[in-house]
Amino acid sequence: MGAPAINYSAPRVAAQNITAPAPSLNVNQALGLSSSPYSGLQQVGGQNLYYDEGGGFYESYSPSPRRYGRMIYGQFSPVTGPFGTSYVPSYSPIFGYGGGITATGGDEAGTIRKDGQAFKPYSGDIPTGFIETDEGIYKPSMAYIYSQQMPQVAMQPNRTFSTVPGYQAAVGNLLGNLAMSGTSGAGRFLGGNVPALNLGTPSGKTAAK
Repeated sequence: MGAPAINYSAPRVAAQNITAPAPSLNVNQALGLSSSPYSGLQQVGGQNLYYDEGGGFYESYSPSPRRYGRMIYGQFSPVTGPFGTSYVPSYSPIFGYGGGITATGGDEAGTIRKDGQAFKPYSGDIPTGFIETDEGIYKPSMAYIYSQQMPQVAMQPNRTFSTVPGYQAAVGNLLGNLAMSGTSGAGRFLGGNVPALNLGTPSGKTAAK
């Protein structure tokens, strides 16, 4: 009965693609954002500063009451309705309030309201970690976020090597004796002539004799 055929080829195993897991980035932590009691707004760094989901910054404030009146000799004189009730004059988008009426107080330009609280547009410096687009929208800076969340690689100290006393001399004598004896493979080829061997440590230093 004939011997079975031997397959000398290497076993074929399907290659597996191994990918490193994507780093988990905590954007809110890097930017100092936390939830707030106002829908659609995140608080920035525990300050009176809020980031809108549409890309704007706002700060909460309390608008002063809206009052209507006339300027008389440089002084504002409020106008009230009958029996001291509030007075709301007619308003035209073209001519404004009629009868020389002006208004003070009330909402500032761009005010929004969230859950009964008034917020006005923030006009200070851009908070750290955000960039402003050409459209005036603030977006998180991914470069900043990565810089805050990349693992910090500890610097490894330079390794130093020390020579073991007697190490070089002992090994050198052993090789020399083998070469001079002529009984070893080294002796046959070296013919008794052993070149100087530098068995120093990686630093280049040799042991003191």
